[in-house]
Amino acid sequence: MARASTTGGELAPAPSSRFRLPARASGLLDAAERAFALEVVRALIDPPTAPYAEDAQVAYVRRFAATREGFELAEDAHANLIVTWRGSRARGKSAQEDGPALAFSAHLDHPGFHYAGKRGRAHRATFHGGVPERFFRGAPVRFFAPGTTEALASATVARVDREGDELVATLSGFRGAAREGMFGVFDLASARFRGGRLHARVCDDLLGAAAILCALDLLARLRHPRTVVGIFTRAEETGFVGCQGLLRSGAGALDGARSPLAGGALAVVGLECSTPG
Repeated sequence: MARASTTGGELAPAPSSRFRLPARASGLLDAAERAFALEVVRALIDPPTAPYAEDAQVAYVRRFAATREGFELAEDAHANLIVTWRGSRARGKSAQEDGPALAFSAHLDHPGFHYAGKRGRAHRATFHGGVPERFFRGAPVRFFAPGTTEALASATVARVDREGDELVATLSGFRGAAREGMFGVFDLASARFRGGRLHARVCDDLLGAAAILCALDLLARLRHPRTVVGIFTRAEETGFVGCQGLLRSGAGALDGARSPLAGGALAVVGLECSTPG
């Protein structure tokens, strides 16, 4: 079997098994930890989300940080959130003695539609995110007002067209109230278990966000000594808009005087649920 070259800074390809789910897996969580993790997962994946319409997920992360002792919350002008567990070690010890603090990052949006009004008699919606065009025709869509989980309207995608840089869906069978500013999601089940696997509309990247919150909660319960940070960004599906805004805004734009971005360095691990290819 030929070996892939690792010279010149190139990385050997990852083994295919890395991307295959095991036939069976019991995991490392006990019953109580598993129940808590599923509670966090459902709180994030049940409400609809789309780029710039992550209100429910943002609100949950805020509540998560506010109702637990030892967490600090910072927020920038783009509503990106930074949740920090400061660590249980003595406050007088320099955070830089052991190198940069560890941070985990995930985004709170998922590909979705923005209602764009009517052209003639047809309702239209722009689509934001990376979904192959072959999946649109005939797909059912449900529309919501930002900050709510009650559907205002439903429709079916009749066709999609490229208009400049935008992908625009023409809708058929529109039923309900057409309201400016509402967003749409594919009308799929938010969460369903089949055997031991979870099937959901928004695994990417809400499961990553849930994993971060669960890890922070565990670190707090264990009184972990070092600082660990959770970074939750918005509008990743439209080109890392939230992430870029956070990086450009800098520490001065953060609502939180003790934000870890205010000084020192972070080693950031990005969590993604997307499949390769």
